[in-house]
Amino acid sequence: MLVLTRRVGESIRIGDDVRLTIRSKLHSHYTVAITAPGHLAVVDEADVVLEPTRRRRRRKRCYIVSVLSGEYLRIGEDVVVQFGEDRYGGPQRARLGNQVRVGIDAPKDVPVHREEVYWRIWREAHDRPGRAA
Repeated sequence: MLVLTRRVGESIRIGDDVRLTIRSKLHSHYTVAITAPGHLAVVDEADVVLEPTRRRRRRKRCYIVSVLSGEYLRIGEDVVVQFGEDRYGGPQRARLGNQVRVGIDAPKDVPVHREEVYWRIWREAHDRPGRAA
């Protein structure tokens, strides 16, 4: 499991298609926006398939989800995202500060990056040789 810390407004990329953004944080209650393609289902921990809030361009769906510290979501078949996991004091400590700890359990072939790192990698991969810097 990869554990990342994100502040409100910051994002995580799971593969090339899924984007998870922390929208708000109030104590141990988080609001999360997930953008995912139509073929991936987003399921909460009670195994209820969530309905998208809206459809976006290019057949992506946007989900706005409220979760508590310690809860998890499943994206597709293989990816599990857990919120507020804190190895230094559990949910009680998660109430402090303006950061959210996000644990992501994904297969090894699915890249998981912070949004800014994802775009740096993307730019390096798409940079054409011979172009002036």
